[in-house]
Formats: sequence, C-alpha cells, structure tokens
Amino acid sequence: MHVLVKFVCLVFLAFVLSDIQHYQLTCLVSVLSCMAFVFYRHDFTYMLRRVRWLLLILVMIYTFSTPGEYIQFFKLPIRPTYEGLIAGLTQTLTIVAMLAGLTLVLSSTPRAKLIGGLYQLLSPLKCLGARAEKFAVRIWLTLHYVESRQPLINAKIFNLNDALNAHLAHHQISNHDITIDVDAFGWQDYLWLALLLLSLLFWVVA
Repeated sequence: MHVLVKFVCLVFLAFVLSDIQHYQLTCLVSVLSCMAFVFYRHDFTYMLRRVRWLLLILVMIYTFSTPGEYIQFFKLPIRPTYEGLIAGLTQTLTIVAMLAGLTLVLSSTPRAKLIGGLYQLLSPLKCLGARAEKFAVRIWLTLHYVESRQPLINAKIFNLNDALNAHLAHHQISNHDITIDVDAFGWQDYLWLALLLLSLLFWVVA
C-alpha cells in the first residue's frame, strides 16, 4: 500500500472517530490496539508511555469540570460527574485509537518511503514557493535524531527549528545518506483511494 494511501486512511479514521457511538468507539479502539500491540508492540507501548500522564490529566479535567450528575461516593467540595467521566474516557479512547493507527502507519513504512510520501504530498505546493525537498530532509533529520535518542532541544531554546539547527551544528551527519523513495501509484492504490473517498463521502452524507 502506498504511503499516501496510508495517510488518507489516517484522515478517514479521524473523521470516523469524530462521529461515532460509544460502543462503536470501544470496538474500534480494541481492534486497532490489538493490531498495534501484536505487530508493533514496542512502538505502541512506547507511544502510550509518552502520553500516559496527558491521558490521565485529560480524564481528570473532564471528570471534575463537566456539569452533570455527581458521583455520590465522593465527599469532596469539588466532585466528579458521570457525564464528565464518560466524556474524558471518550476523548482518551479517541487519542488511543489515533495513536494505534499512527503506530500501524509509521512502523509499517520505512523512513525513506515515509519521507517520500510527504515529499509527494507537498510537491503540488511548489508553485506557491514551498520547498518540499527542504521540508522532507528536515523531517528525515528530526526522525533520525529522535530514533537515536539523542537530546534535540537545548533548555534555552524554545523554537524547534532553532533547536534542530543548533543540534546539527554540534553533530556531524556525513556518515548518513539521506534517502527519499518516491513510489509510483499502482492500480491497487487507486482502488484503495476510490474506496476510501467513497466511504468518506457516504459517511459525511449519512
């Protein structure tokens, strides 16, 4: 499957998650999480560990700030509500579903093909002055240093672009060849795109 088709799948997943019933969300999260855990356990668990506190704080904010029926066994002045708990868990499951989908896309795609897909996606913007090659190379370098677990951002630098420039100034990359694979679309990719676009149109109309 072409990497651009995988990107469209992520967009379609985001649209589906924005308008879905609770039981459907639970089933979808279970399926995606099981797939990500079975095939790419390390990457998926790493992503979940990185956002675990965000998910916990998200549930707490919704639980204690959403008006509704109070949970009775809490005797504190500020009590949680059932509606807030459901809303917080819904948002948490939505984020987990997107993380699982992102894991399936990123882990199943070599870095060169991933950057090539981003390059293809930005190529039509060249007529507007966008430099797709520079953007693709910067994404490659960022992914390289993230995967190598090297510190990327100086404590005194708050801009990601300046942090990357400062990091590159102190680390030589002459031993690394930056490769961008640009694949052509096959008939299967056009078929997948047609099915996804038709499904998205049906979802919006319905």
